[in-house]
Amino acid sequence: MAEYLGSRNWQPSREPREPDTAHLQRISAQLSALQREVQELKRMVAALASNGVGRPPAEPPRQSAERAAPTADRDLAIELLVDVVRELRDRGTVRLFTAVNEEVRRRFGELPNDRIPYERFKDFVQDAQRRGKIRLVRVGPVDHVLLADESIQAYVETVRREMEFVQP
Repeated sequence: MAEYLGSRNWQPSREPREPDTAHLQRISAQLSALQREVQELKRMVAALASNGVGRPPAEPPRQSAERAAPTADRDLAIELLVDVVRELRDRGTVRLFTAVNEEVRRRFGELPNDRIPYERFKDFVQDAQRRGKIRLVRVGPVDHVLLADESIQAYVETVRREMEFVQP
């Protein structure tokens, strides 16, 4: 490389070069600033931990939907789900899992909340199915939600006819 740059007599220095004072002062100032920032962060974390905010929450043992005690809120939430599915059926709408989810959320907001006490919408729907209020049916790659007394075969045929009508 020295030949390429035209400096044939260049020899690498074998002795480490002494850094200048200004450079050492800049490095020292940066280290001091970092130490102050670390001290401040430690203080903030300690303050948060003493208030109980910084600690990871002690997770209570998760209750499965079937072990959860039936409450008025759960029963009310499941009746709401049944009403939404019934209304979608009466409108002639295909009851995709996602469509039912959107309609329930449109009416009552995001889960979990006080009115629908489940962590995930799927837990909610599966609990309603275990209670015999609705049925989850997979048609192709998609889940559909039916009322408990509906004929699965008739619904699947209706969905297949609609899919054939839509596809070119």
